[in-house]
Amino acid sequence: MERWQMNRLGFVNFWLYDDDVFPLKDGKILLRGANASGKSITTQSFIPYILDGNGQPSRLDPFGGKDRKMSWYLLGDPENGKEESTAYLYLEFVKPESKKYRTIGIGLNAKKGNQMKMWGFCLKDGRRVGFDFPLYREAGGKNIPHNALTLKKQLGNTNRFVEHSEYKEMVAEEIFGIKKERISDYDQLTNILIKTRSSKLSKDNLKPAQLYSILNESLQTLSDDDLRPMADAMNKIEETHNRIEDAENALSEIHYISEEYDKYNRYVLCRKAEMYLDKSNEVQVCSGKLEEIQAKISDNEEEKQRSECFKEQDETNIKDLEREKSGLDIRDLNEHLERLENAKKQLNEAKDNQKLKKDIFDKINDKLRKLRNEYDEVSDDISGLHYDKSVKIKEYNNYEAYSFPLYEQYFGDIKEQKIQSRGDQCRKEKSELIKRLNKILDKLRELDTRRNERETAAETLGICEEKLHNAKNDFINIQNEFDDEKDRVIEAYYYVSHSNTEYIIDESLLEKIEKSIASYEGQGSGQSINALLSNLRTSLFVKLKDRQLQAEHSRSEAKKKYDELSKELEDLKNAAEPVPERIPERQRSREVLAENGILFRAFYECIDFNDDVSSAERAVIETELYELGLLDALIISERHKDKSIDLIGELSDSYISVPSEIKEYDDHFFKITAPDELAKEVKEIISRFHSCVSVDTNGFYQNGILAGHSICNGDARFIGSESRKKYRQQQIDELIKRVNEAEIDFISKEAEYIASSSRLEKLNEEYISLPSLEDLNSLLDMLLNARSKLDNAEMNYNTADEKFRKIDNLFNASSAEVNGLCSEFPQYEKTIDFYISMIEIVNDFYDVLFGIIDILNKIDSKNLHLRSIEEIIEDKEFEKDGVDLDLKKIQHSIHEHNDTIRLCNEFLNAPENIDRSKRVQEINNALDELKDNIEKYKENITHCKTNLERYNEAKTDLKTKLENLIVDETKLYNNFKEELDQGFVFEHSNISDKEYAEKSLKLISDEAKKKSMAEISDKLQNVFRQHSGTSISDYRPICKMIFTDSDSNDNRTRYVIELTWSGVHVDPYTFEKELKETIEHDKMLIRQEEEDMFKNILLNTISKKLYRRIDMSRKWISEMSELMQEINTSMDLTFSLSWMPRKDIGENELKFDELNKLLSKDKNLISIEDSKRMSEHFRSKIENARLSAEEAGVEINYTELVKNVMDYRNWFEFKMHYKGKGDTKSRELTNSRFNTFSGGERAMSLYIPLFAAVAAQYKKAKDTAPMIIALDEAFAGVDESNISEMFGLLEKLGFGYIINSQALWGCYETVPALEIAELCHEKDSDMVTVILYEWNGKKKTFDDRN
Repeated sequence: MERWQMNRLGFVNFWLYDDDVFPLKDGKILLRGANASGKSITTQSFIPYILDGNGQPSRLDPFGGKDRKMSWYLLGDPENGKEESTAYLYLEFVKPESKKYRTIGIGLNAKKGNQMKMWGFCLKDGRRVGFDFPLYREAGGKNIPHNALTLKKQLGNTNRFVEHSEYKEMVAEEIFGIKKERISDYDQLTNILIKTRSSKLSKDNLKPAQLYSILNESLQTLSDDDLRPMADAMNKIEETHNRIEDAENALSEIHYISEEYDKYNRYVLCRKAEMYLDKSNEVQVCSGKLEEIQAKISDNEEEKQRSECFKEQDETNIKDLEREKSGLDIRDLNEHLERLENAKKQLNEAKDNQKLKKDIFDKINDKLRKLRNEYDEVSDDISGLHYDKSVKIKEYNNYEAYSFPLYEQYFGDIKEQKIQSRGDQCRKEKSELIKRLNKILDKLRELDTRRNERETAAETLGICEEKLHNAKNDFINIQNEFDDEKDRVIEAYYYVSHSNTEYIIDESLLEKIEKSIASYEGQGSGQSINALLSNLRTSLFVKLKDRQLQAEHSRSEAKKKYDELSKELEDLKNAAEPVPERIPERQRSREVLAENGILFRAFYECIDFNDDVSSAERAVIETELYELGLLDALIISERHKDKSIDLIGELSDSYISVPSEIKEYDDHFFKITAPDELAKEVKEIISRFHSCVSVDTNGFYQNGILAGHSICNGDARFIGSESRKKYRQQQIDELIKRVNEAEIDFISKEAEYIASSSRLEKLNEEYISLPSLEDLNSLLDMLLNARSKLDNAEMNYNTADEKFRKIDNLFNASSAEVNGLCSEFPQYEKTIDFYISMIEIVNDFYDVLFGIIDILNKIDSKNLHLRSIEEIIEDKEFEKDGVDLDLKKIQHSIHEHNDTIRLCNEFLNAPENIDRSKRVQEINNALDELKDNIEKYKENITHCKTNLERYNEAKTDLKTKLENLIVDETKLYNNFKEELDQGFVFEHSNISDKEYAEKSLKLISDEAKKKSMAEISDKLQNVFRQHSGTSISDYRPICKMIFTDSDSNDNRTRYVIELTWSGVHVDPYTFEKELKETIEHDKMLIRQEEEDMFKNILLNTISKKLYRRIDMSRKWISEMSELMQEINTSMDLTFSLSWMPRKDIGENELKFDELNKLLSKDKNLISIEDSKRMSEHFRSKIENARLSAEEAGVEINYTELVKNVMDYRNWFEFKMHYKGKGDTKSRELTNSRFNTFSGGERAMSLYIPLFAAVAAQYKKAKDTAPMIIALDEAFAGVDESNISEMFGLLEKLGFGYIINSQALWGCYETVPALEIAELCHEKDSDMVTVILYEWNGKKKTFDDRN
């Protein structure tokens, strides 16, 4: 398609220009002049200002200055300038072949103290500024520029008028064919044009690095609007981070206080429990003793009564025995018997006592042996338990990585051996933890179901989105093709209106056609266009058809004549000899005769003139014979005469028949030439000829009554073969001449006919060849079909999107619930398998913990048992020593009693004493036994009485003591209960206060128990003072004494620490817990915000834009490199460009290939793992940037930080490569190699990629888009000898350009055409003089068009 080309630059009332126009030659102009002549102002006004309407001073000034605003060019200096001014700039484009014009322009209105107004326009209807479209009106001899309203009215509906905000989009669409959806491509185009215009590649800075910098700056980055959501999210996250940091500092301080407070509370509770339990034990001991005393009183009263009864019975028996004994003289025997009995009794008692003591001794030894064995067994058990404990603790340590809640606390309690008291609590905590994990597991399963549903919905949505994307692209592409086709058709009609020779379209009809095509809506529009075209064709066809019919008639006549003459000539040539003119019937007669085998000849064939007959005579005679009808008359063979006559009778012919009676005459004219068969007949005819016919050389002839005269011109024709031959040749020559003349006439008429037919065919051909609307109709059908498909795709997408959103909301709600539940376990993988395994691991963990608790309980029990055994062994050893001493004493008394018994037995066993002594002995024995019994009873009674007195007295004392102890116990219990109810140490559970008290005894170590309450209190206050400063001062911490109204000796008073949380006084534990929960909540909030930031903002939005930017840049650079490689220089160098990822990838950062794959993925199909990897990549980059800013002491601006992090240009680096003549592979253009290049090679190596960059950018525009480039101080650093190459490079790439220079004229052979405008501006002058020149590739001439 034909490209737009810059044709004219114009100013109205702008700067020093009143109404000035700069024509361009083939789209090119060079502005030259000294500094301050206005060449840069003129250049910048069009590149870039008129292309996008962005009047920022830094964009206009090639040096990046910010001082001169656009309003200055309208009002001038603030002190001496105008109050108000309106100005116009316009740029006219043309399609050179079709002569189609389009103009864009900017209107400006500046007023002092007010913001400058701007509007834009586009002339599309073919009118041209300065010809038939004025930008001002004349009033009072002055040109008054139109304001926005009058301009808009003048433009009408076929052209465009836009406000400032829409101007760029209008130019992009109308001139460059770039739709609003791709306006970023246009931004990049204008950006590279600005960079190229002000590149200033001079000798001093002619380095590849400067080129790389220009190219790098030309890449399009994400805008502030693109990045603002992420920057806002990061600011929010930073605020939360600061809040967490403050909270963690406070948590760190309160932790010290809590730890010391916990020790203090444990100590206080332990002390109060100890006092309570000690007193409780005293009460129990006292109560037990009282019960024992009461039991002993009862036992003694029963024993006393029983002993008194037995004593009375034995006293009666003694009286009876003493009466019997008094009747015997046994004084001597009694003495010995008494001694014997006493000795035996004492011996038996000693032996019994010995046996008893020995049994006791043996039992003690046996007991000691058993105790020692038991002690060894218990010690072994304890050692085994300690080993089991160490094994279990190792097992326990294996679970450290899982960071179970309370793991550290459990471990601390295990080390301090306090865990035993928490068994029930641990079981409860295990149950709650398993319950929470199962709840998370259930929610994870629910989330997994939601995720599968979401993935299915996302896949469906992705398919629908892809179809919608494809449908949109198809629609846009077809719409673009439709618009392109309309432009192409309009251009084609413009073209044929100039190029057609027969089917001529006048401007009026062309305008109608253009309007119809521009508003083309299908068959109706096509029919109206076809009707216009058909009417024109009919009008032209009728005129040409009339001409063709006239020419065809003339041609047909000429052709007929030519054909007749040609046939005549052909017949003549094919005939043996010429024949006289015959009527058709005669000719037919001859043919019939020949067919019937009749031998005949015409008369002239049978004769010839005699040699002496002159030519003139011959001619006369032959003429005479012809006129007589004899010349061609038949001579028939005699034998065929009858038959021939019969045949002739049915035909029309003549023959010679001479009657035989006619006299013969000698003939001197003729000689016979007939065939032998007719010679006789001919001879007879000639011999009698003159008898019937008179012919003479004077021209007179007579045949019977018929006479006449002949005039002859020429020679004889038929008589004589030579005559016939000669005549035949004369006929041929004459006929050839006539045929030639007829042919020439025919060719002329044929040419006229062909010309008229050709014109008619040309008319039809041009009519048939008119730009077809079929493609337009097809594209319109395709467009309507694409619109329908797009509507269906949008409907399907919306349905799928709605379904996905619902499922996604359910998924997000489920995910948020899971995240909330899992926030307690941030380090755990949020997977079903992981939590299933974690539940098993938790069960195993608590099994190990309960195993440790069981072992520790067993160890405690065993240790108590061991101490008990030790005490018993000690008691038994002492008891054993006492028994051993008793045995020795008993053994000595046994020896003494045996001696006494032996002496008494010797006396009593004398013969004279045996019977008497026997009876006395028996009585004595009985009396002794009875007396012993009585004594025992008395002793027992006395003992019982004594005991009863003592026990009753003790009972009274114990009752009083017990009452006092119970009072004290109640008081100490209340103190303990009061302390317990503070809840500082134990949480409430279903165990008794007594059990709590017993558990409290194990809260502190023996070493801690040695410390006094004062020491513990002082330490608490010191820690409180040290750590209650700035970090937690906002929470108003206090340390105060409570229970001060009690006695100073009951240890009830204690310190409490309180802080304020949400307006409520809380203890450090609650404060620490709430603070932890707040920190965790804020961390979870940060995670959610980061997840939202990285997922919804980064992954779903920014990453796609970032990928598109990178992909666009890569394609642009690839196209640029391809263009570079296609350019062959006179130096035999070719260049290429690469854009590769930098190698210095930071920790936790992805390689570019990986990142690019992830960025290109659909947001709904990216996996959690990929999401985490990409998030970690950008987290790492953001964190590194943040740390770098902190280290540099720079205040962090997250908008700039995010912009720098997301500036993908820093992730890549440009490298240029070159290949010389004969090189097989290209080499990198390093600085050292660059320095070896000649000046021309250096310039080429930098300008080729620079120009290729611009050319590649134009590939994103429509095929009709103009290729424009601007250079300020063009080629200022290039040697004069190489500048021609630079201009040639612009030509090779097809650029139109606006360039300026102080020195250049641009008159080089490499420049086929160029407009040169020399600008002259004297200092303080209010005008610019413009002198125009024209260069045609060979010669520079003055251009007086301006």
